[in-house]
Amino acid sequence: MRTALRIDFVDHAAVGDVNEGGAFSQLTVDFRIFSRGPAHVAGITYTTDFWVTPVDALARFQAFDGDFEVWQAQVTVPGSDSFSFEYVIFCKDFRGDEDVPEVFNTNGGETFRIQAAL
Repeated sequence: MRTALRIDFVDHAAVGDVNEGGAFSQLTVDFRIFSRGPAHVAGITYTTDFWVTPVDALARFQAFDGDFEVWQAQVTVPGSDSFSFEYVIFCKDFRGDEDVPEVFNTNGGETFRIQAAL
């Protein structure tokens, strides 16, 4: 039985930094999935180059909050301390009857965008 019905955006942050390994940008995305389910795999599909090379990054389950699951995705991209991130949030529900339904939050078709800063 399908249990992932909706994804709610909570917050995001993007920071840039430089260390002995060079410059990098880090994106953190917090979101919630309604409703609770035992077989969800969630994350973000993001890009830093206008969707030339999209990348999937799995999120980590944080906690239950009522009927919601709380998740956080975090990615670190080397090469610049000021990358612009664009992304959507997804959840695969492995409790589908005959298939694996997916639900997305695309920010109303606009995608989510954030610029990393020092």
